[in-house]
Amino acid sequence: MNEIWITKVEEEKLRQFYDEETRKVVEILKKADPEKTIRFGSSVWGTPGEDSDIDLCVLKHLEDSSV
Repeated sequence: MNEIWITKVEEEKLRQFYDEETRKVVEILKKADPEKTIRFGSSVWGTPGEDSDIDLCVLKHLEDSSV
């Protein structure tokens, strides 16, 4: 696996990018009225790579248990 070295400035820009993209997704998810949305993974720990994505766990109580 190739290691990617980034500067502190690049790291902060990546963190800001993931924070902003997460906010956009959470705004969309609000329509579903989730109990909780949890972001996890490399974007939270500050170690995203070139193939990283945004990992979210969305918790929603469903009355209909057929799903």
